[in-house]
Amino acid sequence: SDSTASPALQTSNPARITQSLGGVAHNIAQAAHLLGSRVRLCSAVADDLSGRAALATLSAQGFDAGGIKVLDASSGLRTAQYVAVNDAKKDLFVAMADMSILEAVSTPAKPPSSSDVLTSFWLPQLQREKPNWLVLDANWPAPALHRWLRAAQSINAKVAYEPVSTAKAPRLFTATTTPTLLPPYLPSSSSSSSSPFLSVFPNPLVHIATPNIHELSALHAAARAAALFDRADWWSVIDALGIPPTGARVRMALASTPDLVDAG
Repeated sequence: SDSTASPALQTSNPARITQSLGGVAHNIAQAAHLLGSRVRLCSAVADDLSGRAALATLSAQGFDAGGIKVLDASSGLRTAQYVAVNDAKKDLFVAMADMSILEAVSTPAKPPSSSDVLTSFWLPQLQREKPNWLVLDANWPAPALHRWLRAAQSINAKVAYEPVSTAKAPRLFTATTTPTLLPPYLPSSSSSSSSPFLSVFPNPLVHIATPNIHELSALHAAARAAALFDRADWWSVIDALGIPPTGARVRMALASTPDLVDAG
């Protein structure tokens, strides 16, 4: 057959179909698990065929499933799935993503109540287990993401942030919750000690972030739009770096890439 052929539309195509348990959080959790860390994966599945298959796979991989919320069929939600169709060269032809379940279960009540899954199921586990690290990906809606960040700070856990995509990465800088959950950004005259939101070094809310170049650009644009680079506490950190008047282009280029430095 033609090795460049793409699937034909509006008809059946011979194919080789494979299934695997994926997801950003699962893949990171599996890597940490294989390295010998004690890991708890926090996510949600529905009581459907895909959900039962996911739980069986987690069990076979040796995971603690205590952080997986299983939703009753009456919820009307479906276990998240991503279906990719590739051409004969294995390049992506089309993909379908059904990821609504996490958005649905992690939207906080206003105000948060005991019926809120994040409040009743996941956050108590975090407080009880007190892990050294919490790895968060941007698949969480912004309100839930910031509640996780605050909870991690309350137990002195370090946080790693995986931005996932250019569309979701800026959720780190998105103020979409009520003031009691996510206070406003600091004006430039404020100090970091008075800020309960995105405090800077040496007390950051996020200790490691893993963006690619596109996600990094999206994060930078969102931070600039939110005037986060105008804050006095941010400039205190920049001043403490002691960058000479001649700049530090060579050192920054070695630490990243010349292209990144050119982009500012």
